[in-house]
Amino acid sequence: KFLIIFFKNEDMKYFHIKSEKIEVTYEGITEKFLAKIFQSLTRVGLIVSHRGARGGFCLARPADQITAKELMEAIQGPICFSKCLSEVEDCEKKDVCKLHEILKKAQEHTVKLLSQKTLADLAK
Repeated sequence: KFLIIFFKNEDMKYFHIKSEKIEVTYEGITEKFLAKIFQSLTRVGLIVSHRGARGGFCLARPADQITAKELMEAIQGPICFSKCLSEVEDCEKKDVCKLHEILKKAQEHTVKLLSQKTLADLAK
């Protein structure tokens, strides 16, 4: 939500965690919490950090090239509805489990939807 609000305005090139605007918009969310989100987004290359008194953060790519899926996974990790759908885990019962196929389809559909929407789309 945070990136959507700040990049709705195309003139906004940089943003600062300590901005009064952030405090007003996200009352009750601490700078420490936002810093952790920004660290995650920076680590995966979605935003770039600029140090110094006039520094801040900016998008690493245009908003129309950053998908909702990338944002979600940067903050929450891979989209996985169930442990049995994880690429790491191999479920022995997936061939007989009726729920497995339903969850798999739901996950695939969700991933597809999130991959089709960009930050620019969400900011409209």
